[in-house]
Amino acid sequence: MPGKLASAHAKYEEQCAKCHTPLRDTPQKTLCLDCHKEVAADIKANRGLHGLDPQLIKTDCKTCHTDHKGRGADIVQFNQTQFNHAHTNFPLKGAHQSTLCGACHRTGDPYRKAPSRCLDCHKQDDRHAGKLGPQCDKCHTQDQWRDSRFDHSKTNYPLTGKHRQVDCALCHPGQKYKDVPQQCVACHGINDVHQNRYGDNCKRCHSTQGWKGTAFDHDRDTHYKLLGRHATTPCQSCHNADFKTKLATDCYGCHRADDEHQGRYGKQCQSCHTPERWAKKQFDHDKATKFPLRGKHRDVICGACHKGPASNEKNKTACRQCHASADIHRGSQGDKCERCHSEAGWRDRVVFDHDTTRFPLIGLHAAATCADCHPTSEYKGIKSNCLACHSAQDKHKGRLGEKCEACHNPNDWRFWQFDHSQETKFSLREAHAKLRCDDCHRSATNNLKISSACGDCHRADDVHDGEFGQRCERCHSERSFKDITIKR
Repeated sequence: MPGKLASAHAKYEEQCAKCHTPLRDTPQKTLCLDCHKEVAADIKANRGLHGLDPQLIKTDCKTCHTDHKGRGADIVQFNQTQFNHAHTNFPLKGAHQSTLCGACHRTGDPYRKAPSRCLDCHKQDDRHAGKLGPQCDKCHTQDQWRDSRFDHSKTNYPLTGKHRQVDCALCHPGQKYKDVPQQCVACHGINDVHQNRYGDNCKRCHSTQGWKGTAFDHDRDTHYKLLGRHATTPCQSCHNADFKTKLATDCYGCHRADDEHQGRYGKQCQSCHTPERWAKKQFDHDKATKFPLRGKHRDVICGACHKGPASNEKNKTACRQCHASADIHRGSQGDKCERCHSEAGWRDRVVFDHDTTRFPLIGLHAAATCADCHPTSEYKGIKSNCLACHSAQDKHKGRLGEKCEACHNPNDWRFWQFDHSQETKFSLREAHAKLRCDDCHRSATNNLKISSACGDCHRADDVHDGEFGQRCERCHSERSFKDITIKR
């Protein structure tokens, strides 16, 4: 009595003196600490849960760890949800506050055995492969492993400009942190478009604010101001050898290869072109000539019309002088192309109104090009019946005559409607409603009238060989020829 001991103390069940001192005033806590030496050491050194929690230091062990309640009793009575981790050697800070207990405290191990060094848990996150030692907290914080508080400004190479954004591994490959070269070309040799022609002292022109930005002021330090696109042109585009060689400053000196006029308009490129963009021209054809450029003419390159020397060239302005090859009429409509065509486009906004003819364009005909119906320049004498153009699309092969419009309409050849019941004297019912037109209309003819007698179509199905006459409907139905109902 008063009950069996817990499993951990079961071996002392017959040794009461291990935990109790009879007839003496010795505190029971002293006997507990005689066995639990690790806890006693924590209390003495003011560390761990029992040495840091002021409440536990004053409390007797049996207050929390009551025994004699059976082998399976929980004499620890530890509550994870109410436990204050600040009373341990490892207060939870940053991301550790949201970490699950089981991530550090493995099941079955005493809580005091949990690892406390960074590398014990974060070895796989150590990109330095242990080369910088186990003191991870010198650079990293508990808020986030990637957050580094290492102050590079305390080294002999402070990080300025874009160097602040560079990943450590780009300058320290293989976790090498000693004897790292500090010259620009050590890292930026591949970016040196000058190919070392101007030496290794890159900082004379470049800065850490950006490799493309240069401290050299071409407008101030030379006699040639960089305007427009020249301001963003790489140095080596003009300075092929070095900066000492004098370069020509006229347009033709650099842009000879860009001169699509091949010298026909002289070397005063600036009279038409600007430094903003070679393709951008400032020559105003509308004001400087008697032929204003409108519509598609605005997009035409100069050489398309001006094929000779500009100084003595006089171009003609009649449409056919340039567009004769595009004249599908081959001159039969005269030279006044502008009567139908406009500068918006040779085929755009043709002013000819086809609705004034005997064949107004409706449906898909309105989207057809002139050449679809008028393959030649002859516009008269074109047949207007459907089969003249659509004979290849006539699946009936002439068996239903030439009046295609009786079923089809101009919106689309596939859009058709014909009510056989209303427009003929033979309503299509039952099996007849599933037939195709050419099942009955088998020969090409303009006369669509055919016999409606059963025997004319079903002669081969008549097992009576005509003995009962032509009125098959007396016994057979339109649902099926084999469906027989003898009418009396």
